[in-house]
Amino acid sequence: MTSSSRRPIPTIDRISDLPDSILGHILSFFPTKFAATTSVLSKRWNLVWLSVLALNFNDYESFQKCVSLILFKLRDEKTPIHSFTLKFRKSSSFNEKEFNRIFEFVMQLGIKYLDFKMSDKKFLIESPPAILRFKTLEVLKLANVIMGKFDKLDFPLLKTLHLDSVSFISLEYFVKLLFGCPILEDLHTKSSIYQFGQSYVPMENLNALPNLVKVRIINDMNTLMKILSLRGDASPSLHTLEFRRHEIMEPCLLKRIIKYAVSHNVQRLDTYITCDIQHFPTLFSCHTLTSLSLCVTHPKDDGMCTLVPKALDLPSLTDLKLRHCAFCVGDDGRVEPFSALTRLKSLIMVYCKVPDSHNLCISNTKLVNLNIYMCHYDPETYFGIKLSAPSLCNFNFRGILVQKHCGNNNDLSSIKHACIDLISLWNSKETSLVLLNWLIELANIETLTVSSTTLEVLSFVPDLLKAQLRFLCHLKSLKVEMRLLSSIPYGIVDLFLKQSPSLKVDIIN
Repeated sequence: MTSSSRRPIPTIDRISDLPDSILGHILSFFPTKFAATTSVLSKRWNLVWLSVLALNFNDYESFQKCVSLILFKLRDEKTPIHSFTLKFRKSSSFNEKEFNRIFEFVMQLGIKYLDFKMSDKKFLIESPPAILRFKTLEVLKLANVIMGKFDKLDFPLLKTLHLDSVSFISLEYFVKLLFGCPILEDLHTKSSIYQFGQSYVPMENLNALPNLVKVRIINDMNTLMKILSLRGDASPSLHTLEFRRHEIMEPCLLKRIIKYAVSHNVQRLDTYITCDIQHFPTLFSCHTLTSLSLCVTHPKDDGMCTLVPKALDLPSLTDLKLRHCAFCVGDDGRVEPFSALTRLKSLIMVYCKVPDSHNLCISNTKLVNLNIYMCHYDPETYFGIKLSAPSLCNFNFRGILVQKHCGNNNDLSSIKHACIDLISLWNSKETSLVLLNWLIELANIETLTVSSTTLEVLSFVPDLLKAQLRFLCHLKSLKVEMRLLSSIPYGIVDLFLKQSPSLKVDIIN
């Protein structure tokens, strides 16, 4: 091709054609230090970046000088700020007086979003008093901050409150903060600290959080119970409840939380805890649940699992994740818990069990995504899977494959994308035939991701390199993820290319 026949490179600057308001909105998504570099483009850009409504300062060299320069000298003092983020390290030379000066300044500019964070998680910093006087805030996020003494607070517009490792004098002050947020909708607390313990707080202010519908609590169950008490029984539906705790949780406390969530029509429930409990009488018949993630590990016996009833009565459920669960056998001798979930689209099972030698029947007409993790090394914990899911599109398996995993009645022809990661070469010669049978049943697969150990298992199939794997004719993409102390057997990738010459192969280390 001659140079004269080449398509000319367009010289139109389409970005400069955009109005200043659009350019400013785009720059508001970048750190302020980066946005400032656009000033070298032209005088127009200098005006644009200085008028953005969102300032995002992350700790870097000359951090303190940069913040003061932009706020107090370069920007017009009347230009509004709607979002202000200040993240810094202990090495920053800010003091309380300078913090207060910054917040007193931005408080006058109509700020709606404030994110104040000490990046060094081992250290806490005193909260500048000015933060507690923002009347226009809609979102407040604090991390690694010590809250001092305060009286009545007033955040009349605050809807979202995120607290990460925030220290209060006592639980009473945390409650005071919540009382100051009358329309709060979204509350997230992680590892709250109470310097003088969790003293008794009078409960005459029930229904104090009428709009609170999203609650996420990590490592502080007493705080969670206080929040639910403040909502009261007459509060509206609870949209989202997520709670996690690394320490052992009392069964009675867990039952109270679950009972409250179900009675308040919870839609999304996510729990990851350690507790000596197996039964949840009301949870598996909650008609409002759309998403459930349940992980309850036993404090002493790893073999103890949460018991899942014969049939789940969750008519609104679309997403289900079960970890350390055991399925019960139905009256007909079958283990088929998912058939009544008429809206289920995504199912994840991690370290689950089936009693005796029964097969798990996954029968669901709407299921689109299926993920199975079976990494137990005790063969007695493995179970067969009978799959009937005509809408299934994505299938992921990670674990140790055994003969009884795959029956002859499975229909995998609807699957377009699969990921198979066999983490052990245990019983590889027999397992290789099971794996080959899976691949044959994946007749319409388009993308396949496998680990190098999976290919090693497949290589045990007798005369594999001479086989005609015509079922791979639709395959467009093959990704191989390398595992430690594992390699790709000779000739096996060429075998895939032979069946699908246009196949794109990626080796991922």
